[in-house]
Amino acid sequence: MLKTINEVSLAKDLVKCKSVTPKDDGAINVVAKSLKKLGFKCQIMEFQEKGTAKIKNLYARIGKSSPNFCFAGHTDVVPVGNQKWDTDPFQLIEKDQKLYGRGTSDMKSFIGLVLSRVPKIVEKKLSKSN
Repeated sequence: MLKTINEVSLAKDLVKCKSVTPKDDGAINVVAKSLKKLGFKCQIMEFQEKGTAKIKNLYARIGKSSPNFCFAGHTDVVPVGNQKWDTDPFQLIEKDQKLYGRGTSDMKSFIGLVLSRVPKIVEKKLSKSN
C-alpha cells in the first residue's frame, strides 16, 4: 500500500508559502517532498529569460514506462495588495466547509487535491503491471 497525501494538509502547507510571483518561498519543495514520499524522483529546475527573475519548476517521475501523465500547475500567487483580509492570507482557514487563504482557489488547493489522488493512480498502474 502506498503512502497517502492529505489534500487539506498539503494545501495548508502551500498557502503558508508566501510565493508571490516570482518568489517561490519553498512551495516547489513542499510539492517535491510530498511526491518523494510516494516514490517519485523529483528534479527542481530553474528557468530564466534575460531581464527576468528565475522561475522554479518541478519535474517528477515514478517508473520508466508509459503511459505518462503530465500535470501542469503553478504555486505562485499575485500580491495581496490593498485587499482587506479578515485573517492572515498566508494561513489556511477552514470555515463552513470552505478553505480560505491566498491561493486556495488558484491553485494551491487544487494541487493538494490532485496530488492526494496520485497514490490511487500509481497503485492502479502497479496492479495492472503485475
